[in-house]
Amino acid sequence: MLDRLLDKAGAQVSADQADALMSARIAADMYPLSAQVRLTVVQALEAICRLRDEPKTERMLAIGAEVRNADDAPGTLAEARAVLAHALEVLGGWVPTPWTPGPSGPSL
Repeated sequence: MLDRLLDKAGAQVSADQADALMSARIAADMYPLSAQVRLTVVQALEAICRLRDEPKTERMLAIGAEVRNADDAPGTLAEARAVLAHALEVLGGWVPTPWTPGPSGPSL
């Protein structure tokens, strides 16, 4: 769904306007759109890591750093699409397995 929204936005405006859109905020106290996309990706990937009892990947950590730097370098629409495509690829290849608690036991 998010990939289709980004595609739709890119189709309706010029490339420069689409890239400017990535630094837009709905409210002053919110992250820019580019960071919102990255946060969505990190949350989805982190859920898989937690279910597998695995640490965050280097790519997830890099995306998190991009979120923290979004004010200075919001990124482009193409970069947002690439981050989202990465997440969709990872999630598409995930095969659920029966749940077993990790070494530290269940945590909620």
